[in-house]
Parts: sequence; C-alpha cells; structure tokens
Amino acid sequence: MIGTAGWNSNATGYRRCRITLNGTAVPGAAVGADASTSVLCGQCVATIVVMNGTTDYVEVQGAQNSGGALTAYNQDFAPSMRVYWLSR
Repeated sequence: MIGTAGWNSNATGYRRCRITLNGTAVPGAAVGADASTSVLCGQCVATIVVMNGTTDYVEVQGAQNSGGALTAYNQDFAPSMRVYWLSR
C-alpha cells in the first residue's frame, strides 16, 4: 500500500502522513516534517498490511498544524492511496 499527502505553501507547523489499519496507525508507516520554509510539501509512505479479507479497512491520513486551513491539493501534490492485492 502506498499513500501520499500534500499541502500548499506555509512556513508554520508540521506536516504528517500515515497509513492506518482499522483506524490504528501501522508501526513504521508514517512520515513527517517540520515546515522550515514556505514551499509546497508532499509526503509519501509505503507499507505491507496483512488484512483478514472481510472487515479490515485501510486509510491514508494527513495532518498539519499551520494554525489555519491549508489546501490539500495543488498542481504538484495530491492526496492519494494505492493498494496492491497480493494473494497466495
């Protein structure tokens, strides 16, 4: 599974992106950065998640704390999720 998140320019706060399984963070499947300059910010995280096939669900979550709303889509970065089904 691959997840991405992106935000428009802002030099305040942090930006985070993570993958969750059933609403709980998957260990090792998160990235983050503190904003040091006012530039576009995009992040990508990838992991393998084992699901039970009936009730499990996955999410890509993005967070920021610039002190105001930031657009999560721009010409370079956009929220996305790619899931690859692997079966034996």
